[in-house]
Amino acid sequence: MIEVASTKIMLTHPFTPADYRALRTRIEQLVSGIRDLGKEARDACSGSETFHDNPGFDMAQGEKHALTELLVQLRIAYDHAQIIDPCPTPGGPINFGSVFELLDVSVDADENAPANWYRIGSYWIPQPEKPPEGEFEDDPIVLSYGSPFAQSVLGKNTNDEFEVRVGEQVKHFLILEIS
Repeated sequence: MIEVASTKIMLTHPFTPADYRALRTRIEQLVSGIRDLGKEARDACSGSETFHDNPGFDMAQGEKHALTELLVQLRIAYDHAQIIDPCPTPGGPINFGSVFELLDVSVDADENAPANWYRIGSYWIPQPEKPPEGEFEDDPIVLSYGSPFAQSVLGKNTNDEFEVRVGEQVKHFLILEIS
C-alpha cells in the first residue's frame, strides 16, 4: 500500500486467469530453483576451508541472488493481482484481452511485410523457456497491458491509425481487424 496525502492506494495488476496460473507456476519454479542453488552452494563449500575464492560457491550465490530478486518482483505482482476474465469487443475498441491485427504503415516500412496479430495481456506475460520448433507461429504477439505499445493502442477501433515510439523511431500503424 502507498500513502499519498493520507490516502491509501492499493496497487493492482490485471491478470487473465491463465496468466495468473502461469505466474503461480513460475513462482513455484523459482522457489525450487533457489532451493537447489542453496544446495549447490553448500556442496561447493564441502571440503573447502573458506568461502572466498570459491568459483562454484560464488556462481551459485550469484544465480541465487538473481532468482531471489525476480521472485520478490513476481510475488508482489501475484499478491496484487486482480483476476479479470477478458471480454474483448469484436470490432473495437481495443481493451484488455483484445486480439487485433496491425499493419506497419510507417514511411520506412517494408511494403511486403505482413500484418501481425497482437493481444493485450496481463501485467506479467509468461514466456516459455524455449518454444518448440514450429509452435506458436499463429499465436498473437502478447503485449503487457502496461507497455507503451499497448497503452498507445488501447481504446482504438478498426481502421484507426496511431503512432508509437519504438526505440529511436516513431512508427505508424493501422488497425486492420479486432476480433
